[in-house]
Amino acid sequence: MLAAPLAMILLAACGSSGTAGSSAGGSGSGAWKTVKLDVGGGQTITVKGPPHIAYFPAGDLNNYLTIRGQALKAAVAKIPGATVQEFNARWDPTTQLNMIQNAISSKKYNAFVVDTDDGNAECNLLTKTASAANIAIVNLSTAICGLWSKPNGREGVANGTIGAVGNNNILAIHDYLNYMIKNNPGPQKVIVMTGPALHPLTPQINAAVALIKTEHPEFQIVADVATNFSTLQGQQKLAPLLLAHPDATVLFSAYADITIGALTAIKAAGMSGKLKVYDQFGSKAIVADINNGTVAATTGGYPAGSAEAGIAMIQKAFSGHQGPRIQLGDGGPIPADSASWNGVTIIDKSNVAQYSPQF
Repeated sequence: MLAAPLAMILLAACGSSGTAGSSAGGSGSGAWKTVKLDVGGGQTITVKGPPHIAYFPAGDLNNYLTIRGQALKAAVAKIPGATVQEFNARWDPTTQLNMIQNAISSKKYNAFVVDTDDGNAECNLLTKTASAANIAIVNLSTAICGLWSKPNGREGVANGTIGAVGNNNILAIHDYLNYMIKNNPGPQKVIVMTGPALHPLTPQINAAVALIKTEHPEFQIVADVATNFSTLQGQQKLAPLLLAHPDATVLFSAYADITIGALTAIKAAGMSGKLKVYDQFGSKAIVADINNGTVAATTGGYPAGSAEAGIAMIQKAFSGHQGPRIQLGDGGPIPADSASWNGVTIIDKSNVAQYSPQF
């Protein structure tokens, strides 16, 4: 852990320079009442608005998080009297942990929105220390406190928090892998590209892949490499794998920016059309690639939707009308058969025209 003075310097340096907020519209900030919030496990916290929010994105370097940050600040600006301050650790788990600790100690914030770099190491801070300080926590993207290991995403909200907006889980990834197998019958040689090792999405993908290895040995995983979710690493890390595995037939990429870089490496290796590419959290560029045939499928990704859903949880809770503590699907459209839905919608040529990418 960083020493306190250095941590405070990092907190100031990585935080955004401004806040978003408004005292107009609806009721003024004087209308906020003291409310008790359910944080699970029979626990409650007591808060009074307006929400003063500390936002902790996992990092930067990708379009998804840029759009999410913009949408989150826009959503906060619509809440009377609310403010938001961003603290970006840029994919460094130790920096983010210290930022969270310093934000709690500052007593400036009554709500956190967190996309964790290490959801296990930050668990006690977010679910115990913060709740003891009456700070309402919403986590985005993936579950904290080891709950990523719960196959069903509905179990991904931690006690000590007011809610979570999930964008993936083991069962959903398992469904997607089975979709790939159905559309690629017979023996396959598969390359998997994930995110940072400590980001919960990576062990979720690895857990789903482990199930598939047992259930479908013909869907052979020949390589599994971690990235920082960037286009640059998508290209740099796939290029040597294509040389090592020129007979690979399927690529499963964890995120759209990785995929864009991977497509550059595939073209350079002369393997366009030979390697079927499956993406996640499809961007506008990925939609174009589905339409032109260079990407076989993606899944819905909603950076603005996830931000808006997380802020809506906070606004509703601070108004004394708390709703469900978990929302699957990244804040995107929820299908009619939501009871049997694992939270991820697969997008391919059959339905891409109905998909509206947000980044």
